[in-house]
Amino acid sequence: NPYIKKVRQKHPGAYASWTEDDDRKLEQDCRSGVSIAELANLFGRTRGAIESRIKKLNLKCWQEPAPVEPE
Repeated sequence: NPYIKKVRQKHPGAYASWTEDDDRKLEQDCRSGVSIAELANLFGRTRGAIESRIKKLNLKCWQEPAPVEPE
C-alpha cells in the first residue's frame, strides 16, 4: 500500500501490530512519565497511535501538567 509506505518513511512502526512486549514497554514508559512525543519516537509510531493505544489499554500515565498560560 503506497500510503502505508509513505507514512512508514517518517514513522517506521506505523500500522504494525502491537506485541505484548510493546504493550508492557508502553505501560512502563508511560507510567514513568515519558512524554507522548518521546513515546512516538521510541516506538516509531505517530502520536495518535500512542494516544489510541494508551486509551485502549486504559493506562493511567503520569504526565507533567501542561503549563497554564496567563490570560
